[in-house]
Amino acid sequence: MILIDPDGRRTPSAVLAGQKNSARPAALANGTYVNGGNGDAAAQVVRDLGFIEVAPLREGVQVRLRPLLVSGPAATQLFFSLADMKPARVVLVRFDDERQQWRHEICGDWRNAFERLDTLVFADGKLPNYVATEIDLAEITGPAGEGLHELHALWERHRHRLDPIARGALRRLGLEATSVLVVAEDAEERFVIRHLGERVDIYGRAWSTSAPGRDIEDQPDPVFAARMSANIRRAAALDRPLFHNVEAVVRRASRTSVQMSYRRLTLPWRTAEGRIAVSTTVLFEQYIEIAE
Repeated sequence: MILIDPDGRRTPSAVLAGQKNSARPAALANGTYVNGGNGDAAAQVVRDLGFIEVAPLREGVQVRLRPLLVSGPAATQLFFSLADMKPARVVLVRFDDERQQWRHEICGDWRNAFERLDTLVFADGKLPNYVATEIDLAEITGPAGEGLHELHALWERHRHRLDPIARGALRRLGLEATSVLVVAEDAEERFVIRHLGERVDIYGRAWSTSAPGRDIEDQPDPVFAARMSANIRRAAALDRPLFHNVEAVVRRASRTSVQMSYRRLTLPWRTAEGRIAVSTTVLFEQYIEIAE
């Protein structure tokens, strides 16, 4: 069995030997991560983090994925892998977001699977509406006053602890207005919004005011919500910063869309109570409202 991560890297199944007594997702030696023992680990990284699983079957392979979260690089790697293997039979197991359950399809040979996967993954222009490109943290230094480099240094200096001193330093950096803070609830099954900066006003003022207390996936645009949740869960699982360039078109409830380009720094923290928290700070480079 292999796993394909959102950046298109292939990972052997041996990484799924998780830690059974840890409730926190385990960051394993080669950089892949699984939840420590809550059932089917491969299913969790597919459903929550956007991985693709390719597992052998008699005379073929099983491909398991969540179309909503499959990235362009992961889909490309999957197509190359199937073309190399040329399986006579492909069983597709996909997570159906509308029904919230796994569904099975027999696609025939690998060529038929190509057609079906292309329809599922690239349907409705979904992928062009959200593209996140990971950037090396060495590139985090930017123009004076942006504050991302200082925020990363603060995170390291406080050893990932989100205590009152760290919160005060965060306010002094002037980044609260462009940051989102979520905290894990219910044994990390849910991440709940605790702070939404006034400049992260994607859906309008009424929704932003009601955002604290909502699940991170409880947003008007389900595709953007799922992608945002996957990034947060990935940072929490790896227990390391993630830095991305993001281009996204987000559908608003008021019959408009927002076209955005921004840099995003995501940091995993521990609260004073020992809970996992994750902050996401964005620096907008483009923000355009589009009337439908």
